Amino acid sequence: MTIEIAQFKIKAGVSDAEVLTASQEAHDGFLTTYNGFLDRELLKSSDEEWIDIVRWETMEDAQKAMQNFMGHPSTKKFGEVIDPSSIKMMHCEVVKKY
Repeated sequence: MTIEIAQFKIKAGVSDAEVLTASQEAHDGFLTTYNGFLDRELLKSSDEEWIDIVRWETMEDAQKAMQNFMGHPSTKKFGEVIDPSSIKMMHCEVVKKY
């Protein structure tokens, strides 16, 4: 299994409700239809940092999805609410699950 972690902040003036709506659209229209998708969690810290955790069957599945994410029509709104200068991404292989 591969875990994808995206950490970001939203643009000034964007509400949490707008983030959640855009995130749901990306989730339903892209992630859930993509090969190897397992599940996803969206987190928000007390300092307004958001963390999107997506679990994929393989690293290959995660990388293919990442390559196509921003160009897909259902992810457009999600990309528009995120401050692009704040994005930090990483992919991790699960070594052991307890």
